Amino acid sequence: REVLQRADCVVTVVNNGQEAVDAVQQQVFDVVLMDLQMPVMDGYTATTLIRQDSRFDQLPIIAMTAHAMMEEQERCREHGMNGHASKPIDVKALLEQLQQCVGSSPTTASPVTVVSPVSSVSLLPPSLPGLDLPAALNMLGGNDALLHKILRKFHQGYADGVALLPPLLQQQDWKAAEEWTHDLKGTSGNISAHALYQSVSHLNDAIRLVMKDPENHQAVAEAAIQQVLADLNEVLTGIERELLHRG
Repeated sequence: REVLQRADCVVTVVNNGQEAVDAVQQQVFDVVLMDLQMPVMDGYTATTLIRQDSRFDQLPIIAMTAHAMMEEQERCREHGMNGHASKPIDVKALLEQLQQCVGSSPTTASPVTVVSPVSSVSLLPPSLPGLDLPAALNMLGGNDALLHKILRKFHQGYADGVALLPPLLQQQDWKAAEEWTHDLKGTSGNISAHALYQSVSHLNDAIRLVMKDPENHQAVAEAAIQQVLADLNEVLTGIERELLHRG
């Protein structure tokens, strides 16, 4: 949301697919960024319902997901989506994609532009354990203030992850574990936590296999969690020590 707002976009955020369908019915939008994995109603179902109304035949709908497999992209097209943006988000590519969508929209008053305020004093340390700061800054157009805010939110949102994730697997709550690791996968990619992104991707894939065949894949998922916890702890500890304590 903040990245898009800093690019002069007017952004409306909803919490699930049903709210997305309702919002499209109630407001005029130039483009919809449709997360595929949401509570209440997923992005596929929401898009199908939107496309059933002929008023929205020309409304661009871009899928957003941490899974970039070709079969998923094809499934997105089959459900009426116009494009696909993989997580971690390449901000420049996403803005270019939005520009293509809204450039031909009759409701758009002005084009999307990238705004990158320059800070005279960096809010970030020279480096952070587990993070590729130059890559993260590049994705945000060099906006260190925004990255600083995102990292603080990451710490706030995942600080309990080291304690939360193991019980989900011990209780074999695979659905909740899959949703949690899916979210962490996308978020860790967006902050360029490369090692964490790789380990949580492996765990998320393993959990998805367990959901289909518990007997043959549960041990793989249980083994993968240790690396995720180690990588997550490294990132969280680094943010707390090098960023939060600096204010």
